[in-house]
Amino acid sequence: MKVRSLLLLLAVSLLCACSNSGDSSPAPVDQASALAAQLSASHTPANEVFIQLLLDNELGSDPLYLIEYRQLKDDTVETQVLLDNYAEALNEKLASVGAYVGFENTVLRQVSIPDERVWHEVTGIYFPSPQALLDLLQDAGYQQAVQNKYSATLGLHSFLITLLVDELPATEPDKNAFYMANLNQHRERALYADGTDHGLTGREADALYTDRMLAEVLPTIGAYPVLAGEYRHLLLGTDADWDTFALVRYPSLPEFFGMISTPLFQELVVNKGAGLARTSAMMTSFDLL
Repeated sequence: MKVRSLLLLLAVSLLCACSNSGDSSPAPVDQASALAAQLSASHTPANEVFIQLLLDNELGSDPLYLIEYRQLKDDTVETQVLLDNYAEALNEKLASVGAYVGFENTVLRQVSIPDERVWHEVTGIYFPSPQALLDLLQDAGYQQAVQNKYSATLGLHSFLITLLVDELPATEPDKNAFYMANLNQHRERALYADGTDHGLTGREADALYTDRMLAEVLPTIGAYPVLAGEYRHLLLGTDADWDTFALVRYPSLPEFFGMISTPLFQELVVNKGAGLARTSAMMTSFDLL
């Protein structure tokens, strides 16, 4: 009986060995994971979940903008050479998918810094469709070129917006003009100074500010949003807790300060404060590429 049991165990072991020998090859690498690994920098991870949405063609076919905030390593010739090399390769690749850089702004002053991160540039790239963005991200030449950008930066925050306003100027703006880049996160419920929500959500309270600003305040000084949209998907970085993005043109600093000192603005901005959990506002130059 002992001999028979030993023979049976040996047979089973041989069968297991044979069945496992056919599975010795490594499991296939997930496509989204592989692409995320190609696009990630040491200081900024790529969003694998978003990449999977692109691969699954779940984002429709509407045009979109990819907005990117950059924190540069330093203000040296070497950093600029890296960025110039990246820009040259990027523009060539963008043209091949029908995309283009709409603006590349230098940050002049950060008005509010909710996460204590210092940003130096804000850029916006137009894509005719999500598929065009995916084609770019999968391009081996782009993946190689983007390493220059990573070497020149300490941090990146790159995300998509679905377009609500797209009126970027076709020519260089007046030299006195500047552009305020805004990221907003709404409260779930509004919170006014009296401790109540006035029956409003955070988004509704902010809309009381935004709608009247657009209709009654900004036109009086010739200010207007040139790009605005809903914050939808994070591509690079870790901070996805935003709701809207807007780039607003102001004709000059004196006119801006005159606007915010008016009684009407002071009345309306209370709703903005009640509606927003946090906001990031930066004064930038406008560089048309």
